[in-house]
Amino acid sequence: MEYRQALGALIRRGRALAATALVLLPVLLGAVRGLDRLHHAGDQDVQFEVVTFRGQSVAVPLGEPLGKQLYACAALDALFKNGSGCGGAPCSLLVELGGVGLCTFGLLKEPHHAGSTFHVQAQWRRLANISYVMAGGPGNVILPGSGIPWPAGGPGPSLHQAAARLVEALTPAAGAAAATDVVVKVDLCVGCHSWLHTLLPVLSTKRVAAVVLMFPERLTEGLLAEASSLAATAAVFGLKAFLGGFDGPPYSDRFHNPAASTAAPGPPGVFMARERAPPPTLHAFTPMHVSDPGRRQPLVNLLCHYLLDTAASSNFTVHVAGLRVGAGGLSSNPHPTAFKLPIIHARVAALPPTDLVMSMDAFDSIVQVSSDTLLQRYWAAGAPVFAASTEANCWPPEIKPWCETMGLRAPPRFPNKWVNSGGYIGRAGVVAKWLADTVAHLNNGSPPDSWLPPSCRVSKDDQGLLGCPFIFGNRYDLGLDYDSNFFYSLMWMREPLSQVSNLRWQYNWSAVVPGVIHANGDAKDKYLAGLRDGMLPPGYAADPAFPVIVDGERTTYGELCGGGGQQG
Repeated sequence: MEYRQALGALIRRGRALAATALVLLPVLLGAVRGLDRLHHAGDQDVQFEVVTFRGQSVAVPLGEPLGKQLYACAALDALFKNGSGCGGAPCSLLVELGGVGLCTFGLLKEPHHAGSTFHVQAQWRRLANISYVMAGGPGNVILPGSGIPWPAGGPGPSLHQAAARLVEALTPAAGAAAATDVVVKVDLCVGCHSWLHTLLPVLSTKRVAAVVLMFPERLTEGLLAEASSLAATAAVFGLKAFLGGFDGPPYSDRFHNPAASTAAPGPPGVFMARERAPPPTLHAFTPMHVSDPGRRQPLVNLLCHYLLDTAASSNFTVHVAGLRVGAGGLSSNPHPTAFKLPIIHARVAALPPTDLVMSMDAFDSIVQVSSDTLLQRYWAAGAPVFAASTEANCWPPEIKPWCETMGLRAPPRFPNKWVNSGGYIGRAGVVAKWLADTVAHLNNGSPPDSWLPPSCRVSKDDQGLLGCPFIFGNRYDLGLDYDSNFFYSLMWMREPLSQVSNLRWQYNWSAVVPGVIHANGDAKDKYLAGLRDGMLPPGYAADPAFPVIVDGERTTYGELCGGGGQQG
């Protein structure tokens, strides 16, 4: 409660600052040319690496997480793909403030950006210049140095000089109508330049249709204050702020507490537009592979008896993937559970990258909440781009040397400190990237665009391939669901569940009813039947008309399960 009150005070202070800024706007626009004459320097010693981002080579600070950036660029790209994405008109110009220009270099080569212009005011100008050169010096990318990539033309202009040139480029000619066709992305970081005095005159051109403020992995009170000030400034120009996406909840109403344990590293940022976008579609997949046709019906019975019976009881729609089309095969000899990855990848890769996807194991899971409730929990957790279940056992053996490192990141009060791959949730584009990299590895490939760390290639286990990148740099921006708002894994858990009034099971460590309970390992034989029977009323029979999706085709519980799920 104290945190929310403090955040409210920050937001009110930001609004007051924005109102003052509006009064001072003519002064700022005139003074911006004279402020801060110091040339931008300081990134000459930044260690960097070249990675592939959306198919393009870009220079980024060494070890930089990229999952949030991948999602944000997809959300911005959707505005350009939509012919009326900028207030009913086509978007034509992207401005990036801070960072290294990731969205610019990740988007500019795509066909629908042939007529787009990109202005990059990078925090790390040297890295932006390297990416510019690797991209072939595209003419539609404008860097600060008067058309000469910095630092080739000398030290380059100061940040405010560069901002003044940007505003001049965006300001309509006298008597001309202002087209609302500009999208702005701002990368916030601890100890970096504040972009308020750049964003304000850009907004004053009245051409801005959307703004994205990107949060770093570590949030501070100062960054929250800056984000609130920037959001309040944008509100003066008619932009509404949403948390975690253009489709997220209002920023002023909900905010992820950075001290909380659920799904850290938290929200990707604040997304601002004239109106909130429609909510994302939730695709809740369960992978199912039948290698022996003689086992098909017993496995379907297991699926129906546990997962689908409880899903129907909870009003949660499940998409069974792989039952009819198979697993696709893997050329290596992976752990038996790795069959899940190509099945889910085939589905997720075909979805819009801003959709919401979820995966849960088929034969040892039960569902306790509705699809709508799970989506609300996703917003309450800060809309993480990728979050996974946790468990009390560090697995597989090949990552044992790094178990302590992973465990130290967990809140001390929770025994479930390690990644569990039986359940994960996130934005489709980010999850698809991890799946593509792991499936390529399991097929004995090592593509140059993979983000999978070399140290992780010792594993052929889906859980190892999820937990290991989390330890080594966390390039996919994976968060762990320690509170079990989404998933609860039973294996080795000494703390029992307790039943609450609606027959659902509560996790006592966090007083939360987990969305999905996963009876992994020996917990399946010990607990799953009792948990399933305990949450369903005596004589329960699922509604035969309850919708189920099987390999992309809509069907019903009755058509798949017959008269009712029978334990296989």
